[in-house]
Amino acid sequence: VTQAVEAVIPGQVSFHVEVVKVHSISANSTSIAPLQGAMAQLRHHADIVQMIEESRLAPGVKRRALATFEVLAKGESTVHGVSPGAVHFHEVGAWDSIADIVGVSAALEHLGADIIVSSPVPLGKGFVNTEHGVMPVPVPATVAILQGIPVIGTDVHGEMTTPTGAALVKAHVDRFGPLPAMAIEATGWGAGSRRFEDRPNLLRTVLGEALESEGSTVWKLEATLDDQTAEGLAFAMESLFEHGALDVWFAPVTMKKSRPGVVLTVLALPEHRLTLREVLYKETTTLGIREESVVRSSLSRRVESRESSFGAVRVKIAGIGDEVVTRSLEFEDVRELAKRHGLSFREMTRRLSLELFPD
Repeated sequence: VTQAVEAVIPGQVSFHVEVVKVHSISANSTSIAPLQGAMAQLRHHADIVQMIEESRLAPGVKRRALATFEVLAKGESTVHGVSPGAVHFHEVGAWDSIADIVGVSAALEHLGADIIVSSPVPLGKGFVNTEHGVMPVPVPATVAILQGIPVIGTDVHGEMTTPTGAALVKAHVDRFGPLPAMAIEATGWGAGSRRFEDRPNLLRTVLGEALESEGSTVWKLEATLDDQTAEGLAFAMESLFEHGALDVWFAPVTMKKSRPGVVLTVLALPEHRLTLREVLYKETTTLGIREESVVRSSLSRRVESRESSFGAVRVKIAGIGDEVVTRSLEFEDVRELAKRHGLSFREMTRRLSLELFPD
């Protein structure tokens, strides 16, 4: 984490970690402080993107950090009525927020979890002072970022979730709900700086191996379209994934009067069904949607980071119990290594496969 932050803002911050007790629970409390000469700066979204892209971050960490700032920029642009590229970051542009986002991105990449699940996001109430003046809680940017994500209100005065925290959740969480069935391998607690009398201000992370099951129930939503542009379909697919779709695909069909069209199919968890239905109506020309519940079975999956002569690359491994059924290289890592070494994507894939999968 510290090496990743240093790669983006060298010589500007220091980290201090101590174990504290909150409501009798031991947790790690991490504080970030500016080094002498470091100052909070107002930066554009493009400035931060350039800093991250020009850094020596690992490809996966870089990708996560850029995705988080993209979510933040879109949220701020919605609130202030400007384009994402024109957004000025105040608190977010300061050294501490860059450290937060880059540090969390590095931690998530290090854990290598294939799926990230979160409980609904808690929100506080009241008012808070910001660079834009006094704002209601949750602040407008947090609300804009959390569109399509399950939230719960609390009676806590003050921010329970900041725009930065909301953006991290939006950019990296795959689905929301209760703790999934898993064999727990490790757990960790992070302590916030505020203390509440009626609850521990802690964030808990649980790492585990998903348990095999006979299958889970998901919803399949379908719409048949013959009057939507290719660009519109591409945007609809992107929006559906952003709002929690498990999978989205198009299939060509011939419609009435021999018109060519496509069937747009979406797989959704039950808690995302209504949100994705709304996205379909807003982003496509359909007048109706077919819906049915289906049972989906899947292989157990994990992601491992492996070293090769070209650099680190993530490998997705799927299987039945301890039996490995398939292995595949992470596309983004292969693409980054191919660019770095001046090879075609196909050639880099071939060389990495020979080196990492000799059997």
